[in-house]
Amino acid sequence: GLVHDVHMEARPSLFQGVFVVGLVHDVHMKARPSLFQGVFAVGFVHNACMVAGMTTAAGCVLIEGVCAVQEACDMLKVFLVEDEYIIREAIRKTINWEQEGFELTGEAGDGEKAYPMIMQSRPDILITDIRMPFMDGLELSRLVCSSLPHTRIIILSGYDDFSYAREAISIGVTEYLLKPVTGAKLLETMKKIGTDIAAERERENYRAIYEKEH
Repeated sequence: GLVHDVHMEARPSLFQGVFVVGLVHDVHMKARPSLFQGVFAVGFVHNACMVAGMTTAAGCVLIEGVCAVQEACDMLKVFLVEDEYIIREAIRKTINWEQEGFELTGEAGDGEKAYPMIMQSRPDILITDIRMPFMDGLELSRLVCSSLPHTRIIILSGYDDFSYAREAISIGVTEYLLKPVTGAKLLETMKKIGTDIAAERERENYRAIYEKEH
């Protein structure tokens, strides 16, 4: 049933037959174990990964008697567009996506094929090459920025040409990286963007709380 002090809209979740409360404001603000002792929370516990005292065991996030599935950590969805299969394969295999907090939701070899897939998966981060057949990375970025303004875009380019970078910036691309890009550099860039996304969501949550209470 409902848990005391749920200040935001509950987001119930169904998992292995257990129905539990989802978004728990007090876990986001501060752990209050007296409210949750012995509760197995399978739903979404906002920012559970950020709460002090967290330990992980058996694939779960354990917070003072509250057990939430690891998915509560809010993995960021990433979509990859690269026409060179070898490079696409290298990017996919170089990064330990789930361990680093990301989910590779899809990939494509050109922008034309990628766009409908992106609209369906609605990724948090789009990684795209700049020069591809049928639809290049700039045109794809322009469409995505218009349709999914919250999606952050990383462009990979083999061209050290300021005109490309200038156009990418004017479109709204977040990062412009020159090839060859190491897995470590790409991961560093994604984590930086992930921090920005988390901060933005935090602001939106505080705004929602304020509007709800006023």
